[in-house]
Amino acid sequence: MIDRHLSSKRPVNPQHLRRKFVDLGSGAGESTIEAARRGYDSLGVEINPALLLMSKISAVKTLGIRNNNCRFNSSNLLNLPLAPYDVIFMFGVKPLLAVIGPRLIREMTPGSLLLLYRFKLTKETLGGDDEGSLEVVENKGEMTLYQKKGGDEWEEETVLGDRSIEVVDRIV
Repeated sequence: MIDRHLSSKRPVNPQHLRRKFVDLGSGAGESTIEAARRGYDSLGVEINPALLLMSKISAVKTLGIRNNNCRFNSSNLLNLPLAPYDVIFMFGVKPLLAVIGPRLIREMTPGSLLLLYRFKLTKETLGGDDEGSLEVVENKGEMTLYQKKGGDEWEEETVLGDRSIEVVDRIV
């Protein structure tokens, strides 16, 4: 699903060879590792040092020590530039969405995708932006895929899934 949306509306940026994936609050890194395994240049951002270490170990076990397209760091995700990423994945914690929602509108580029697990973007999480800029395409579960249209418009599609990694594994 992600590949279908990206290929039809967002060409690969000539400045980088792979599509770029970021997981904001990557936990143990499963989604980031899976994205890298599928060819994305992937970054997991996690503030918990134990989870960050687990992620790095899992990446080496899964992808090998010479892997160069899966990275993890403890950057402040509130300061991370969002424009370079083709796909942004988040477990949509409401307080975090309230802070980062307005940045998503401002910084994501047309054609890029936002994958949220459990929570959806709302007028409040978008910093008061018009809810009319969100178009519901399909309702099927807890995973919601948004595509940034031109300007500040969004397209929304919800996909099935019980756990984030199971869903990401099916659609990345």
